[in-house]
Amino acid sequence: RLVEQERLSPPPASAHGGGGGGGASGSSPARRAAGEEGRAPTLLGKLRERSEGWGCSRFRHSVYPAGGACTEHTDYGMVTLQQSNAPGLEAELNGRWRHLEPPEGCVLVFAGDMLERLTNGRVRALKHRVCLEGEAASRAGEEDVVRQCNIFVLQPDKATVVQPLRQYLRGDNTDLSPVKYGDWHHLKTRLAFQR
Repeated sequence: RLVEQERLSPPPASAHGGGGGGGASGSSPARRAAGEEGRAPTLLGKLRERSEGWGCSRFRHSVYPAGGACTEHTDYGMVTLQQSNAPGLEAELNGRWRHLEPPEGCVLVFAGDMLERLTNGRVRALKHRVCLEGEAASRAGEEDVVRQCNIFVLQPDKATVVQPLRQYLRGDNTDLSPVKYGDWHHLKTRLAFQR
């Protein structure tokens, strides 16, 4: 309800200041966020207008059996928060796979594809996987479930365009191109299930 109420409320006057949006009065926040009529709304514009609903965000509870796994991947969204009851999460850091084991009661927060795009590659999406071989699997004994985790992925609305922020642009034809989040999510999902 709070998110819906905030979305329906008009943005404060300060949200319009300084470039990036002056639409005609009476135009929708999404159109003002786009910067001009007819263009898809950008994440930065929607954040300024307080119109980003983060509608594709998801909470998931994953259960892994002994010997279970999840292949290497990066997450689609901006950031991922993950809390687990057992080891098994690994990340590729500096070209090597390393175990990620936060202190008990803590969550891991890591970058996804859209934060990488927003920062033009400066903040990289974390390539990660779950491997329950060796120590974690041997602790299972007769148990079927050896690892459970709660995962929250912060994801923009489907129509939101994510592009590098101006301060991260290099201007040398290596800048990441803008993507509509729904198109990106569809592409990554299709690729994941073609394996």
